[in-house]
Formats: sequence, C-alpha cells, structure tokens
Amino acid sequence: MARLDHITSPDAAALLTRTDFAIVPIGATEQHGPHLAMGLDYLAAEWLAERVARDIECLVTPVIPVGFSRQWMGFPGTLSLRHDTVAAVVDDIIKSLIHHGVDRVLIINGHGRNSAILNDLCLKIRYETGALISHVDWFKIVRAHLEAVGLVRPAGSRPLAHASELETAVMLAIQAEQERRLVWMDRARVGHRDAVLFEGVEALEMAPAETPISVRFEPFGGYYPSLGLDGTEHSDEGLLGDPTPATAETGARVLELVGGLIAQYAVALQRVPVTVHARPDIY
Repeated sequence: MARLDHITSPDAAALLTRTDFAIVPIGATEQHGPHLAMGLDYLAAEWLAERVARDIECLVTPVIPVGFSRQWMGFPGTLSLRHDTVAAVVDDIIKSLIHHGVDRVLIINGHGRNSAILNDLCLKIRYETGALISHVDWFKIVRAHLEAVGLVRPAGSRPLAHASELETAVMLAIQAEQERRLVWMDRARVGHRDAVLFEGVEALEMAPAETPISVRFEPFGGYYPSLGLDGTEHSDEGLLGDPTPATAETGARVLELVGGLIAQYAVALQRVPVTVHARPDIY
C-alpha cells in the first residue's frame, strides 16, 4: 500500500509506471452523539482505502477529514466546509493526480452529505479530462449484507442510522485496532427524538435506513423524499437509533466485508477502457 504522504516523490514516480489507479478517502469531522469521536466518518473512509490498497496496486491520498456538515453545526465541535469548497478541494486533488498520470480514481466517502457533491464532480471531471472517476458510500453497501455482518434487527430499530449500531461498531473495531480511545460506551444511549413529528400527519416518519433528511411518506410507497432539516430539528443529542448493541466484532466484520467488496469493484474499474484527453495544470 502506497500512501502518498508516506512515500517520496521518486517512489511515487516509480509507482505511476506500474499503475494508473488512485484512491481518495473523504469523510467529515462532526458530532456523532455523546459517545463517538467526531472523526468517525473520515477514520472509516481512511481504513477502507488502506484495506482496498492491500488487494490492488494503487496510490492512496491523505484522507480529507472535513466535509459538508452544515446540518450538525448546532452541536459544538462540528467542522463544515461549504458545498463549493468540498467540490473545489476534491477537484484539485483529483486533477493533481491526473496531472501526474493517474487515469482512474475511486473516491471512498464516509459522510452522507458529501454524496451529491461527489456524484456531480465525478461527471464534471470525466467531461473535462476523460479520466474515469467513481465514488462509493461505504455505509450504503452494508444494507445489502445485514445478515452477513450480524445487523439484522427488528423493524424500526434502525441499526444504520447516524451514530447508531453500525457506526458505533465500526468505531469500536477501529479503536481496538489503533489502540486509542474513540468510543465511550458508558455514554451510549437510545436516541430520544430520532423522528420528525408533524402535527396531524401520522403517515410521515423517518426513513429506517436513510440519512436524517430522507423521510417515508406512506402514499409514496418506496420513494423517500428529501426534507431539508437542520440536525437540531430531528435530534436532541445528534443520535439516531440505538447504539448500545454495538460490538467491535460486528464492526470488524463490516469493515472487512465492505473493504473486500470495494476492492472487487476497484479491480473491475481497472478493466474499463479509459482515454485521458487532458492532463490539467493546477494553478
């Protein structure tokens, strides 16, 4: 595994003669309830980037530790970049890579509110350079593998919600591996107000496995509309669901399964024909 910030420039030049593939991990530094360190999103993305790089030869950039977290700014300590700033930072990093000979980039994202920004950016850079840019949200992959990782729970328990069982388990696993305090389970509790209540509208409730701004309106069936709400409007403590059943063993299963699947996807990306027509300069 070659982290760009851990190798020399000549080492990078040599690696670029053997691979045209790079991974860019990005997350956030934002509140995750009373029991989780605020670096969860970027720590998970960084771990997964390094896990994927064990299976394929590639460059891995330093993790981008701050994203678009405006909705949690009501909670002390949260950092947020503006929407356009996130796009500009990722755009410049990827174009730096393309300038040096990278043709394919995989962005591993650990924060839901970055997703729309990254989706648009992938297409923009494709048009401008011809490079192949892809973005994956690791936490969305888990939904198809709940049984395999031991996260099947009764309806309504929402193990994939913000700071709930999934994220707590992943952080416990990273804490055990890195031997530094990142989780305070004695402070973990069930979210007291983890749903949006609308007077006289009983059919509107929080989507069970979506981001906090997606809701379920029964007449729409399986379609989840977006609802623009600040984090303080749907959560008292920034905690959704129940984190208390989380274990490091569950988190380790999640990380290894998701990391292996993303590695398989990276291999598939390497087979896609790519013709880069522009190697941008960075000013």
